[in-house]
Amino acid sequence: MRQKSTANRDLPPRMIRRIRKGKSGKTWTSYYYDGRTVDGKRKEIPLGTDLDQAKV
Repeated sequence: MRQKSTANRDLPPRMIRRIRKGKSGKTWTSYYYDGRTVDGKRKEIPLGTDLDQAKV
C-alpha cells in the first residue's frame, strides 16, 4: 500500500481537496467527503470551499 500524498496530510481521513485553475489563472479550492452509497458505489459529497468549515 502506498503512502498518502504529502499535499493532503493535513486533511482528515476520507476528505479530498480539489484545486482547479481558471482561465484567468485564479485558483479555486474545494473540499469533498469521499463516501459510499447504500450500493457500495463511491460518492463525493461537497463540503464547501472553507477548510475549517469543511472539517466540522
